[in-house]
Amino acid sequence: EMWEEIFSTPGMPKKLLNEICMLLRDNTIRAHFGMTEDYEILQLGLMQTLSPEDPIPAVLQDVECLKRCIRNTNFHLLWIALKGLAAMLERPKMGLTGIILLPDVLKTLRFGNPHITAAALAVCCRVLRALMKKSASITSLRLVDLLTPYLDNV
Repeated sequence: EMWEEIFSTPGMPKKLLNEICMLLRDNTIRAHFGMTEDYEILQLGLMQTLSPEDPIPAVLQDVECLKRCIRNTNFHLLWIALKGLAAMLERPKMGLTGIILLPDVLKTLRFGNPHITAAALAVCCRVLRALMKKSASITSLRLVDLLTPYLDNV
């Protein structure tokens, strides 16, 4: 609930995530808190606050890094990662990345958490929007069976 409140307050997410990211750039602090992957997730969460013209941080241009973020089992961090991924997929030319990550995004639906489900569905919508119409229709037919049970619970 704390993260929802933070992300619903205009301007607050960028300020808070920037401060956290500044702290976590220090390897000593990261080692002390054991936060290597969490730093990547916070960078991904920060994508919500950037404009589409802003460059994507280098660490997030690695698909394996994004997969690690989405495979996180902490609901709060996973929610931040999915929200950031949805924002990142709004950018042009990110459709292929979304297609590659789609299987991992769909796996997050198994948790049954309504916030995770809503964030994962937002990512799925961005992926479908990024695909060409022909590909999107084929992909959407496959996704309908998987996503229909979750749409009633959101």
